[in-house]
Amino acid sequence: MVVLEVCLSERSSAQSEALHEAVKSLYRKQSYPVEGMLLDITSSAELRADVHHIRVCELGDAQPSEPQVVVHQLFNEEPAEEMTESGDGETVAFQMWELPAVEFDGLWESLLFEENVKEKLLRYVNTAMHFSELQVD
Repeated sequence: MVVLEVCLSERSSAQSEALHEAVKSLYRKQSYPVEGMLLDITSSAELRADVHHIRVCELGDAQPSEPQVVVHQLFNEEPAEEMTESGDGETVAFQMWELPAVEFDGLWESLLFEENVKEKLLRYVNTAMHFSELQVD
């Protein structure tokens, strides 16, 4: 399966159905798409007006199929901060961003994980939910 991540511009007024079709059409014109690649939207006036970028996120090994289009808009706000008292005065205890945030756009592709990290994470979450159902602290 192919997943295309569409990041809308701040002032986008695109209609969902038309946007999805335009993105799929642009993708079909690509010769050799590579995972993590940004598609060139300059040839499409419709996409240029509403889209910041389109990234190819997943390329499956299965037969070619219709790509799945995931649309989001980035938040461009300062993080909320929690302050704490220390010997040197106030320090920042933590920062909280509203996601997806502009500061983190494109970082996921640069992270390196063990091959089976998704399976381990899924097992962990399933175990935590099972313990929760059994009311284990």
